[in-house]
Amino acid sequence: MKPIRTQQRYQCDFCKKRGIKSAMNKHELHCVKNPNRVCGGCDYFKSIFPLQYRIRTKERREEIISEFKKMVSEIIFKEEPVCSGYVGISSPNESEISEKIKARWEELKEEIACPSCKLSVVALSGIAKYVHYDYKEDFLALNAELLEKEQRDEYYSQCCGDL
Repeated sequence: MKPIRTQQRYQCDFCKKRGIKSAMNKHELHCVKNPNRVCGGCDYFKSIFPLQYRIRTKERREEIISEFKKMVSEIIFKEEPVCSGYVGISSPNESEISEKIKARWEELKEEIACPSCKLSVVALSGIAKYVHYDYKEDFLALNAELLEKEQRDEYYSQCCGDL
């Protein structure tokens, strides 16, 4: 039996994913937990999202993340005795703030159209515990819209030519 050469493994600074150096360099650039990420979703759906929208989204995404972080930080946790020496952690105001977070998310999730940007907001702001976001469903719906637009554009270019 011969020893096989081993490769050094690297870890993402943001989400702790592991892999070889070249893969991790690509991953870190687009990682949803990277605050300065390059959004692959905005690039993929660029025919649906105009350039002005994508630039505005990055700035707005940062504002939304800080807003949700502030809401999450308002949740007060306190220790209280449970039974025979065990201590439990409870939050008397968690349910009301959770409802505020859910309501605010419903208002704001339409403002950010890109599924990857929405996932980044959920991951970076710490609201994953309080809201339900289905990235796959959102991505597939937007992809269907993109496909329909491409088919419509192709049809009009074939039947109407350059008008």
